[in-house]
Amino acid sequence: EGVECERGVDTDSKFSRLVGEVRKAIQNKDETFFVKAFQGPEAESNFNATIQLVKTEKLEPMGLSKAVKGLMIADRTLWNIELLKLILLPQKEECKNGKEGSQSQSQSRPNNLRYGNSRNLINLLVVFALKADQNNLMSYLRQLKVCEADIPQLTSLIRNHGLSAEADYLQSQLTSPS
Repeated sequence: EGVECERGVDTDSKFSRLVGEVRKAIQNKDETFFVKAFQGPEAESNFNATIQLVKTEKLEPMGLSKAVKGLMIADRTLWNIELLKLILLPQKEECKNGKEGSQSQSQSRPNNLRYGNSRNLINLLVVFALKADQNNLMSYLRQLKVCEADIPQLTSLIRNHGLSAEADYLQSQLTSPS
């Protein structure tokens, strides 16, 4: 029983250390850190630390883009989708554990929609979804504001993956007001 308690403290301490390292790497725009962090033995822990920061702290855009690039290099497509969803898609109403009242600030994600106009990140989410999350692509497309200049190329790419409904929806965004 005492060993489990100590192990829990060690785990919390280790995670706090990882969060600190990830925070520093984002601040320093340290691409090398992320390339190593998402490939090494602590890859999942480093990713969880990154997600924790995205959910709780306002982060520097260029540093966060280094995390995205590190995930790409490490070929962590599903992790990249999870990260990009957190920063690009509108936040859904979360369960309030039975409590009534306004949503507390702790439930708000400080980076949510902060990067919503980033063409590169939006296009990456679409491409990653084509690669590893086709079942949810339509949901993502409905929530994203894809740049009109990117729609023809993305529509073609989506159609080439056999997803006609998704391609037709995206194509319709050229003629429909947002």
